[in-house]
Amino acid sequence: MSHPVFVHSDSKRLWLPASYQYLLPQLRKAASIVEETPRCQKILRGERIEALSTDEHPMFRIICRDSNFMSYPVVVDGKTFAVQQNEDGGKKERHKRFNEKYWAICTKALEQRASAMQNLKWHFPTEPKPTSLTTDLVTYELDFDATSVSGEALRYRGFCRFSSISEFEIDLKPRSLINSK
Repeated sequence: MSHPVFVHSDSKRLWLPASYQYLLPQLRKAASIVEETPRCQKILRGERIEALSTDEHPMFRIICRDSNFMSYPVVVDGKTFAVQQNEDGGKKERHKRFNEKYWAICTKALEQRASAMQNLKWHFPTEPKPTSLTTDLVTYELDFDATSVSGEALRYRGFCRFSSISEFEIDLKPRSLINSK
């Protein structure tokens, strides 16, 4: 089924911040691809997914309406223009990329905060997962051992609390204080 080309008729539904306007041709192409899928009857909105995108590799969310007037998101890779059809698989992939991005920021910030400690030994989990995940906050916890300048053994836990990819708090606490509560 062919639909009118949305991009030419109503590009106001595509939204990018001013600093990302250079991605508009890619967002238009992503919207056109999604619009040609059998389920999509109308594009409601198109945007860059900040949590999943990098400057080199944008990811787009296109919101469609189907013939039953149900709206649904479609994720499009802005580099390959692959459409993530399987909603569960798409969620898993988005969650994995989201987790990797936040985890990398968290570990780097914790290492900087603990840089005055000596002989740092981090207890990284094999697969990092947030200890708390809500719509407003993502929290990671990471244990580590170190020694103080005077040679005293230190056992700490680092906390990263994200309200967005660029807004987060870092905290270090002795594990003995946490475990005694």
